[in-house]
Formats: sequence, structure tokens, C-alpha cells
Amino acid sequence: MKGFNKKIKYSSVLFLPDIHAPYHNMDAILWAASLVSKYDVELVVNLGDITDQRAWSRFQQDPDFDNPTVEFIKLQKAMHWLHGLFPNMVIKQGNHDNRILKKAFEVGLPVGIVNSLEALFPFDGWQWYMENDLIINCNILVIHGDECGGNVIQKAQRFGMSVIQGHTHQASLSYVSIFDKTIFGLEGGCLVDTKSSAFRYASKNPKGCWVGVTLLLDGVPVLLPYPGKGKWK
Repeated sequence: MKGFNKKIKYSSVLFLPDIHAPYHNMDAILWAASLVSKYDVELVVNLGDITDQRAWSRFQQDPDFDNPTVEFIKLQKAMHWLHGLFPNMVIKQGNHDNRILKKAFEVGLPVGIVNSLEALFPFDGWQWYMENDLIINCNILVIHGDECGGNVIQKAQRFGMSVIQGHTHQASLSYVSIFDKTIFGLEGGCLVDTKSSAFRYASKNPKGCWVGVTLLLDGVPVLLPYPGKGKWK
């Protein structure tokens, strides 16, 4: 599996939604890694929020949470583990991935003083894609999901091309016809440990979180739900 090339049309792409390391679902990610060989995946794309950075959140801190040092040590271990599973991956920037930069801005520090995730984890084979023009197969825009308002199919209509996003931790797939072409909007769920203390805030949402991944097979998007621990090996 080689790095991302805009000029290549990939027949099999695996999209990993919000991982939120170190509060990730380890078994779900192991399952996702098993799909690479099963579907002859040519490209792996992370949809953003590969990190959680809860310690830098602007929201009120829970005294039971890890302190910033402990969380960062866990994050380092998790990122090395992820690189072992997915040695080649394109990574979008999510809003959680930017938390440390936002915290630096709040306290008046120049952003340049704070290391980016790319600098912290300069792994061979990982391509950190910071621009907003990640287009797969010439006709599918990949975003994190917080870039503009509206739901994902509205974004697809606005941009005039299919859109795949993360961010919402929900799963949806809708199609719409625009003149002579049909496009889709897709929300890819998440790969978080929904029982983690860091996700207590989501427990009040009756919809919960959808844990799973997206495959793009010959241009057709497929949502694959995580089958559950002990149900996929």
C-alpha cells in the first residue's frame, strides 16, 4: 500500500472514523485492521479526531480524568500501536486534534511554539493532510465534518460532489441527483470506546454512537458496523 496520490482511482479504500486515542475501542480497531487484507484495501484514510486531547478541552474537567501528562503518555503508546496496525494512512485534521493549538491561543502562546501532531508522530507512511481539498477518485470529498454547517447530504449538494465525513459519531448514507449525476453524503461513525469516562457526555444522547467503518469498493460506499467483541475473529 503506497501513499495517497490524487491521480489514482482506488478500487478499495478503508475509512477509519473518529478514533479519539487514547480513548479508542481497541477490539473494533483490530477488526478494522483485519479488513485491509480481506478487501485488498489500497488506501486507508482517517476521517479526523485520531486523538481526543480531553486534557486540553475548554469544557469543565472531571476530577476522575487523567491529568495531561498521563493522557499524553497513553496517547504516545496508542499512536505507536495504531501505526503498527496501519503503517500507511492518510489522516485528516479533526477539531479534537486542534485542541492543544486552541489552548495555546487562549493563553496567549504563539501557535508555532506548540508541536503539531505531524511533528509529534512523524511516522513513516503516515501522511497528515491539513488542507481542505482531500478528494478521492477525483469525485469524493473527504472532510472531518465540522468545516461548514448543514448535514452531510446538504454539504454534498453545496460542493457538487459526494462527501464522506466523520465528526458526528453517527452513520448515515443518502443519495441525491443533481442534473445528470448522482452523488452521496456519508457519515462514517466512530471507533471510540463508548464506555470510556471521556465519553460520559455522549451517554445522554439517546441515539448513542455508531461504531464501525466505511469501505469504498469500486466507487460504491459501504457502511460496515463493528460486529462486537468476540464476534469477528
